[in-house]
Amino acid sequence: MRTIKWLFAGLVVVALINAIARPQKNAVAGSDWHLAGTAGGTGASFGRYGYFRFVLIDPQHTRDRQMYDEAIANLCRSDEYCTILFWSQRRYVPTEMPMTDTQANHEVANYFNNPRNGASGFLWKCKKGDDPNTCFP
Repeated sequence: MRTIKWLFAGLVVVALINAIARPQKNAVAGSDWHLAGTAGGTGASFGRYGYFRFVLIDPQHTRDRQMYDEAIANLCRSDEYCTILFWSQRRYVPTEMPMTDTQANHEVANYFNNPRNGASGFLWKCKKGDDPNTCFP
């Protein structure tokens, strides 16, 4: 009986290690980004993490749209309200809303989705040469 218990415990440990090691959809971190915090909203309409998701990205990837798309795909479902705000420096990531002017000035991109009216969009922090319709000041 004791051997069966140890065997079962070993199988549970192996299963846990495999679950942790296996990449999963709806992760809270990617290779160049991670969910650094959330704020606002509760209930099913606001999704798993609340209305605002704060994401810290690798500073070398602030213009890498594929990295943002990966974070969006993992943190937002198309049927939920979702706003993701991105920073490249941890010290500026807010812990609550409203954020300070300094925090807002260091935001590098944002994404929003409103399933009720179908509105969604992605905006960069404006840099010289950007289309003003795809960025914010």
